[in-house]
Amino acid sequence: MNLVSGQNIAIEPNNIGITFDISNSNSADIASNIFLLDSSNKVASNNDFVYSNNPDRSDICICQDVNGGFSFILDALPTSVQKIVFALNIPDGVETGKRFLDLGQITITVQHFISKKAVCTFCFDTKEHAETALIMGELYLRNGQWKFKALGQGFVGGLPPLAERYGVNLNTLKKTAPPTPAPATDLPASFDTADTKPVNLSKITLEKKGNSVSLEKQPNQSFGEILINLNWDQPKKTLFGRTKNIDLDLGCLFAFKDGSIGGVQALGNMFGSLEREPFIKLDADDRSGSAVGGENLRINGKHWDQIQRVLVFGFIYEGSANWAESNAIVTLKVPSQPDIEVRLDSHNNRRTMCAVAMLENDNGAIKVTKLIDYFVGHQDMDVAYQWGLRYAEGSK
Repeated sequence: MNLVSGQNIAIEPNNIGITFDISNSNSADIASNIFLLDSSNKVASNNDFVYSNNPDRSDICICQDVNGGFSFILDALPTSVQKIVFALNIPDGVETGKRFLDLGQITITVQHFISKKAVCTFCFDTKEHAETALIMGELYLRNGQWKFKALGQGFVGGLPPLAERYGVNLNTLKKTAPPTPAPATDLPASFDTADTKPVNLSKITLEKKGNSVSLEKQPNQSFGEILINLNWDQPKKTLFGRTKNIDLDLGCLFAFKDGSIGGVQALGNMFGSLEREPFIKLDADDRSGSAVGGENLRINGKHWDQIQRVLVFGFIYEGSANWAESNAIVTLKVPSQPDIEVRLDSHNNRRTMCAVAMLENDNGAIKVTKLIDYFVGHQDMDVAYQWGLRYAEGSK
């Protein structure tokens, strides 16, 4: 079975071994890692981070082969292990400027340990991923059944913030790791030699529905202002004159961790607020589409820890539902992070509402997933994403 991002498959029976194979012409440039997580989505200790300097956990039947794959017996795992995250990183990405977009396609194969019979494969094209770390997939235990889920999720900042996300104590690891070579004097301009972390000014485009990327905040800091921008083109002139302008609106639905829900949009003059709940504000309503800056939603990143998820949408308030000609694009901008770009493609010109992207609070990170689902209206979209709001006719 060939999986796509977000798809999962049951692993039967539970006592088989699983091997991850990395098939890539540049596989020597990739390091593989696994994180053994408990119910809190954290490692119990650094020993549950299996990587190049800790490749063998034979005490629980886990080992890493010379090709970077992992083999293990699920039934031999401690009962405390509820999830196994499989990740890749480019160890010298900071020094060389090499990123996953330079490496092409990566194929992960899940197979029986003894017979080598494949259970599933996941082929992932990395050409749009400017990160130096990827979460490729995860095995997780649900109601006594192990399942494998394909992810292909980029992680900004490389392995260090990814490891810290899962509770790995990097300071302890550094004491046992071999000395790190001194950085080259001709580092690319995009890297800060003071802390050896990339100041990544590149743009990440989520090309396919289901593609996602996570943005991790710096320790003891907030994300700052999170800007979501919508821009679009107006219809071209025809032999019979110019068609009616498209009034394309930007809005969002929000859900807080305390269970409160709502929306921000120009329709109904629900512009929101940055300094009080929902900490989300729509700047203005561009009725013509002629504004250079388009329409902007702003999220107060100081309060991101209170927000569970945000569904960003666009809808055509006036004009024909010609999504293809509008060339609409949504861009997410976060200080000191690469811009995240989502194009409103896969057009459906019979529907005026488009769910563009989902922003989720993923253990404090901002996980951005491309949706591009078209609907006949707000209620239709609400039901699809199980939001739970009630709607009435509105105007602006």
